[in-house]
Amino acid sequence: MTIISDTVQPEGGRYCGSSMQKLGTRFDKLATGAIQRPKAPVTSVFGESDVGADRAAYQTELSNGAGPLFMHFMASIPCIQEEMARIGCATAEWALERQAETGRPLQFFEMDAFDGTQARTLANLAGAAIRTLTCSPNPANEEYFKRLAQPEISQYAQCSLFDVLAPAAGFEDGFDLIYETAALQFYGPERTRQLAHVASHLASDGVAIFLEKMNHDDPMEYQRRETAKDMNFKTRYFSIEEIEWKTRNFLHDMVRGQVTLQQFATAAQNHFAHTRVIWHSTNFYEVAASNDLVALETFCGRLGPMAIESDFVFDQADAF
Repeated sequence: MTIISDTVQPEGGRYCGSSMQKLGTRFDKLATGAIQRPKAPVTSVFGESDVGADRAAYQTELSNGAGPLFMHFMASIPCIQEEMARIGCATAEWALERQAETGRPLQFFEMDAFDGTQARTLANLAGAAIRTLTCSPNPANEEYFKRLAQPEISQYAQCSLFDVLAPAAGFEDGFDLIYETAALQFYGPERTRQLAHVASHLASDGVAIFLEKMNHDDPMEYQRRETAKDMNFKTRYFSIEEIEWKTRNFLHDMVRGQVTLQQFATAAQNHFAHTRVIWHSTNFYEVAASNDLVALETFCGRLGPMAIESDFVFDQADAF
């Protein structure tokens, strides 16, 4: 089964001098836990009484199954653990309903998603009702994926999202749900071209979700949000020295590939008929997109309310 392209896509493979290439060795150290390992497991201030039993249990499952890089990810973005649980529970519900109605599993592709913690958690919850594909360009992630994955329903491709063929073998009808895990910024700011590649993998009635760290027209506002993230959240898991080290060694490179929310919206409208902001935390946003309005509204209707601490809310989640 061939998933990986033999040719190098414009932003893939050699990465054309992108941050993904420049930071490759550091990402591998993150993926093995050699650097920037959180000093404590990520915990939520939202319990079962706040989000419900299913989402609370899902958060626990995410933490228990996470490899080092996914643990670092959850400790770096305020309330992303809660949001992954919100997305995951909605996806599992969709998959189980789809299987009962059609007998077909839901096809889920998480792009550049580290060790595939979300896909593995979904597979454990939905079983044969879902088939997942995870890709990552960082070799160290594959070990952690395979350690806990169910290979009959969860596949892994050790490559960039831009090196995955469209359509991927075994997923010829396209993916019902695609989740981009804050990856595009590492390949550059060319969102129109990047989103064309993502759209080429999506089923006609599929939904794509983009987790993006957005730039801001006002540098002072961007920094205000960064400070809230670092001082009010990341200090729970990292020392000030570790936070400053990551800013120097990662974030200065990353910011060159970020775009504003409006720039992302303009690019997305070239490829998707319908878009919606579904979540926001400091400088991070989730944008859901589809060419099928009913599919988009149905999925968003499954999500339920966000669980996010007020310190990290700087915008209206549905602003677009």
